[in-house]
Amino acid sequence: MAPKVAIAVVVLITALTVSVVSAAENGGKVKHLRDGSHHPPHSPPIDYSGRKQSGEASYYSKKLSHKKTASGESMDPEKLTAASKTLPLGTRAKVTNTQNGQSVEVTVNDRGPFVKNRILDVTPKAADQLGIKSDGVSHVEIKPLAVPQEDGQVKHSNN
Repeated sequence: MAPKVAIAVVVLITALTVSVVSAAENGGKVKHLRDGSHHPPHSPPIDYSGRKQSGEASYYSKKLSHKKTASGESMDPEKLTAASKTLPLGTRAKVTNTQNGQSVEVTVNDRGPFVKNRILDVTPKAADQLGIKSDGVSHVEIKPLAVPQEDGQVKHSNN
């Protein structure tokens, strides 16, 4: 492909991408969150309430090590972090495996999990502390301890 044609194609693709994204943003179809992430319209809403949640949790594959998370940090398998579809980034939460009673405190720094019927992905270190590595998935209860709010405040909970 000739250099001028290749440049024209890149410019056209970029212009179309910007137009589609701008149209979606301006039409209110993509919500920009205070934490800098985007929230697609088909995703559940962000929950700033601090209410307990329960459901299935799994853990990150090691192949995701050092990949960028929604917060901009690299996924570090040795940190106590998690991905949630509904909790604001920066939320600190106590996660308890309801099958064995083991718990760990994590910080939400990513979006996900992107598997149906799962509410949380944790790092391998958190999975070890929860005792879920052998099964890969376990039922958990999530008690938010500190939830960043849209106005910049932090809602603390004593649940």
